[in-house]
Amino acid sequence: MDRNNDGNPDRWYEFSSDGNEVVKSDNNYDGIVDYELEYDEYGLKIREEEDFNSDGEMDDFYYYEHGVLVRHEIDSNFDSLPDIWVYLDEGVYIIRIERDRDFDGEADLIKDY
Repeated sequence: MDRNNDGNPDRWYEFSSDGNEVVKSDNNYDGIVDYELEYDEYGLKIREEEDFNSDGEMDDFYYYEHGVLVRHEIDSNFDSLPDIWVYLDEGVYIIRIERDRDFDGEADLIKDY
């Protein structure tokens, strides 16, 4: 699909062997995928990924169970590794936040709600 009519595709639809659909988009039209969304065979979200700073690496990750958001992971320093983990109940209520303040891959700040 060419949403900005520049002659280059900026949204792709793929199907995996297990029946899942993956939608990939180039939202800023620079030729690099900066958004992915995967659906299961029932049309329920499984995961989303976004590249907010347009560096070509995904930095926000959303994980779903039965179409409901259960975890959001954030790469706040853009080193390709998540350093903030937000756990949700019913897709809305934050139940736990973990943060890796020294960026060593381990959570060193944990807050339960």
